[in-house]
Amino acid sequence: MASFIVSYDLRKHGRDYQALYSRLEEWKAIRILESVWLIKWNTTASKIRDDLKEKIDSNDALFVAKLTGEAAWQGKLLSSNDAVKAQLKN
Repeated sequence: MASFIVSYDLRKHGRDYQALYSRLEEWKAIRILESVWLIKWNTTASKIRDDLKEKIDSNDALFVAKLTGEAAWQGKLLSSNDAVKAQLKN
């Protein structure tokens, strides 16, 4: 299973993005920063992007990348360090 990072800029204030958040939660993604999630999935970055782009507006931005398993961070993440490390293991 591969690890992916998903990041987005949601530009329409006041819009309900619950469909986006629900999809990420369905995939058991963990939120590490306000608009950054980690996902472990048997798919490709473009398939994740294609699914999620249906849940955002055309002027929003979405970034999905496959990860190598190595990461470093500073400061308190929204998820525990152990959860992040587990998501990054290949």
